[in-house]
Amino acid sequence: MNEKAIELYNQLKEGRKNIVKLIALGYTSEEIAKKTGYSYHTIGSFRKEIYKCIQVNTDQQVTAFAISIGIVTAEEVLMAKENDKDLWP
Repeated sequence: MNEKAIELYNQLKEGRKNIVKLIALGYTSEEIAKKTGYSYHTIGSFRKEIYKCIQVNTDQQVTAFAISIGIVTAEEVLMAKENDKDLWP
């Protein structure tokens, strides 16, 4: 595992870590807002914080980051939306 990536991830607050997982699984900001109870705009702010903290620019990079440190597996990413699984911790 990438130690620098884990270090960056560990700087996030717990709630932001859960959002990283949902982004990696392909959920939109609107879907994340519904799942978490935060507003759509708050999720947008969280995304900006997350992107800056873990040094990425796209959802695809968040997914690659999450897979690289073991937050999600590639199989979970492929199956999450297909099966509409709720992988929320």
